[in-house]
Amino acid sequence: MEWHRTYCIAIKFPKGSVEDCLINDSADPYVYIRMTHCDDEHDYMVIGGEDHAVGQEDTTGRFEKLEKWVRDRFSQAGSVDYKWSGQVFEPVDALAYIGSNQGQDNIYIVTGDSGNGLTHGVLAGRLLADEIQGVSNPWGKLYSPTRKMSVMKALPDMLQHDVQVQTQYKRLAQTDIEDVGQLRPGEGGVLNVAGKGEAGPIAVYKDDGGQVHTMSALCPHLHGVVCWNTTEKSFDCPVHGSRFSAKGLNIMGPAKENLSPKSL
Repeated sequence: MEWHRTYCIAIKFPKGSVEDCLINDSADPYVYIRMTHCDDEHDYMVIGGEDHAVGQEDTTGRFEKLEKWVRDRFSQAGSVDYKWSGQVFEPVDALAYIGSNQGQDNIYIVTGDSGNGLTHGVLAGRLLADEIQGVSNPWGKLYSPTRKMSVMKALPDMLQHDVQVQTQYKRLAQTDIEDVGQLRPGEGGVLNVAGKGEAGPIAVYKDDGGQVHTMSALCPHLHGVVCWNTTEKSFDCPVHGSRFSAKGLNIMGPAKENLSPKSL
């Protein structure tokens, strides 16, 4: 699977001024909209998109681009009341993995939702219940984590993704900042101290009060070097999508541990 960050805003519209619909464009990355209730006078248009690989692109301006997309097309758009982001898991053959985990008894998984978590939640409720009870389901093999996909068809995408992910390990010798003094309150970055008495990259965060927090920049999963996420104030791993708070607390797997404390 590939790991992507995705962004959403909810923007207010006069009730009934846009027909209730679901729209996806054909851009890459694509943009989608849907309408939902706000109050007696307004509806919300929920617009999402601006997806990108976790930890591998600049996160700034994503919400502003979505807002511009709406206002360029809908003159009646009002205020942006909500903004949020999420993580999307993209399987190589575009179908979720739902069923018993390979090589493990009594462990069942649902992943690879590709932004369709609500749909897959319903599917999983039926598929997993049937599998646990030994009931044959005609969709079971389609979504099985052990399914045999067309390797030749998927191979180019798999190789391209694997090569791209492996290049992220070159960050072991790179640095985002040269000195902690470069950081303003509320900012973070990666400082590589190789050759300065201690080897290895350090994740550095300066909180709003000016206190500096330092941790190992190596993700505890498979030692990818994390990147600072300016928009969400987190450290994100570009290898397998693990995420950590500005102070190193693990907030998303596959890593199961926090970033370990490390002194400059």
